[in-house]
Amino acid sequence: MSRPTAQGRRVLITGASAGIGAALARVYAEKGWDLILTARREAALEALASEIRTAHGVDVAVIAADLSESDAPERLIGAVAARGLTIDGLINNAGFSRTTGFLQTEPEAHEAMIRVMLTTPVALSRLVLPGMVERGFGRVINVASLAGQMPATGGDTLYGPIKSFLIKASQGLWLETRGTGVHVTALCPGYTLTEFHDVNGSREQVSSDYPSWMWQTAEAVVTRPLEKAGKSTEHRGMADIGPTFGLVGTGGFARETMPVARAFLRHHPELKIEPGRVVFVDRDGGAPIGGIPVLSQAEFTALDGERHFTVAIGDGSVRQAIAETLEGAGCLPLSIRADNVLLPDDLDCGPGALFAPFSMVTADAVIGRHFQCNLYAYVAHDCVAGDYVTFAPRVSLNGNVVVEDHVYVGTGAVIRQGTGDRPLVLGRGCVIGMGAVVTRDVAPGVTVVGNPARPLERP
Repeated sequence: MSRPTAQGRRVLITGASAGIGAALARVYAEKGWDLILTARREAALEALASEIRTAHGVDVAVIAADLSESDAPERLIGAVAARGLTIDGLINNAGFSRTTGFLQTEPEAHEAMIRVMLTTPVALSRLVLPGMVERGFGRVINVASLAGQMPATGGDTLYGPIKSFLIKASQGLWLETRGTGVHVTALCPGYTLTEFHDVNGSREQVSSDYPSWMWQTAEAVVTRPLEKAGKSTEHRGMADIGPTFGLVGTGGFARETMPVARAFLRHHPELKIEPGRVVFVDRDGGAPIGGIPVLSQAEFTALDGERHFTVAIGDGSVRQAIAETLEGAGCLPLSIRADNVLLPDDLDCGPGALFAPFSMVTADAVIGRHFQCNLYAYVAHDCVAGDYVTFAPRVSLNGNVVVEDHVYVGTGAVIRQGTGDRPLVLGRGCVIGMGAVVTRDVAPGVTVVGNPARPLERP
């Protein structure tokens, strides 16, 4: 079966035999995730596993476990490891309640409830999170409840406080794992009528106490949890599904470039990148900039679907390191240009190039990978620019010039025209100072300044 988003990843779902757990299993299987299903009722799990294998063709492992037992988390993870399976996602869904009142319920029942719904989620999270962080990818959903955010009620006394704990614990874990590629989410359903209410004997009462329009099905609760779990709170505003574009960098040049990128994407609907899927990418992430999310590199590479990127950082060596990392993670370099840029229709240009407003490239030029052409920069006929070359604003590169890899040309520099049989050459890694007028070849690694340009004499 094709797995367009999960890429063979596996999720462990507790309490998967019915209700929200079973609905989550079906949703994740539809998205291409392999599953590990656990609950007490092995027969119910096997029936669900058979249904899912037939419908979606994913691998489904069944491990029956009673999570009210004190050593259940360790035994469960041990059983997973014994099968040679890796847990990329964890959904702490198992739960039950007692409606007989705090004083009327045996202490053992309270202890079991706390273990299943509080202690076990904490223990399982502690067992699986180190591996997720090490691999740079993980998804944890703690199924909490609207009850965790509402005033307390009598009768089912511990349920609300336990769900409130799960919400706060999820927020804390999200903060601790931020920037690692791991996302922790609390799912807070409202009134959801499931087998849960049959087990605690409250179906008839709650059905009569609350109007039908307040109730939702388990399927409605979990329609889009996979997409929501893939985002931290700070990433709200991203569209739920589809390709993503990341502009790498959060400095001045990147912030200047973002409007160019957004306009370019609007004019290229074939890329299918919605406005809500455009982000900044920085090493460690950060607060949104102008309402646009800032993802860490780990978070960006962990996103599902196609991930396109352009690096808006002036240092060619840094640009190369970032580009190679992202391309190694399966991300796709994208060349972008402003609306008023003039380029030949048949320009030979490598991926990841960035053409700022009012820049120009003319006939028979060849442009390498991850080239940056800043405001009003000009590349004339028959020029060749290598990989990771950077042109600051108002650079004039006249005809028949060869610019080798990693050259930086400063603002306002002018490069004299070469000839067809003897082009002027800017050697690999050289730096052309601001306002320099280059009239002859520049050796690799040399910095030149002045008019006419000559090697910089350092004290």
